[in-house]
Amino acid sequence: MRRLASRLIAPGLLSCLLAATPACDGSAGSTPLETADGQVSDTDQADTGDQDATPDAAQPQDDGKAEPQDDSAETPDEGPIPLAYPEGPYGTKQGDTIANLSFWDPWEGRMVELAEFYNRPEVKMLVIVSGAGWCGPCQMEAEDLVGYHDLYAKDGFEVIYTLFEGQPPGKTLYTGDAESTAYSDGFMQAWKDTFEVDYPLYGDPGHTLAPYFSQNATPLTLIVRTKAKKECPDGFDHPACHDMVIDFVDVGYGQGPIKDSILSILYN
Repeated sequence: MRRLASRLIAPGLLSCLLAATPACDGSAGSTPLETADGQVSDTDQADTGDQDATPDAAQPQDDGKAEPQDDSAETPDEGPIPLAYPEGPYGTKQGDTIANLSFWDPWEGRMVELAEFYNRPEVKMLVIVSGAGWCGPCQMEAEDLVGYHDLYAKDGFEVIYTLFEGQPPGKTLYTGDAESTAYSDGFMQAWKDTFEVDYPLYGDPGHTLAPYFSQNATPLTLIVRTKAKKECPDGFDHPACHDMVIDFVDVGYGQGPIKDSILSILYN
């Protein structure tokens, strides 16, 4: 399964035009994904027990003595205070701070922000991908990233893979109506199962990442360094001094930039 996508892609094909082409529209070079309609089964009612229990047996007796108060229960532990997301200005090019974008998690049923990854101290780099279901190189990258994630997640490597279209080209995901949501949820699950994805996979309603594309092709790959390389003195401004900085951005897929970023961000 790990080499499924690469076997189905013509050698040298590293990106797909967003307009349909024979190599990218599902007729060649990409894996067709099938979604199946699921059926929701009824949930059995839980046994509520004997409804005829006597009040005396069910209610504690008041003996007139005040119960001691447990002060420790009054202030629950709320955990560490979240870090504020880095301030702008934000941009879309290498060296810019990336905005706090959000994507749709169909399994949790909520929007997920980049700030959540920024607040995970173990995450040092993010590979953010914008792909389409009909795109062969997108499938290849999705599968290869599983291997990278398995090897380097323990050292701070994380992936945010987003899909803005399903199959065929132009089949936009999550347009807002019930039919689109049902199709999109099924397609996302089929993608996850087909490529054995074990990293975060999200939908991109409205194609939030579109401004980051430099040409009309896909996939888009962004590599973000989550923490500054060093502390800089006041008045000195450099990308190395900032958090959530775009270290690499390009259209198309090649393993070289990811390998280089792993070395420079995780191990330097």
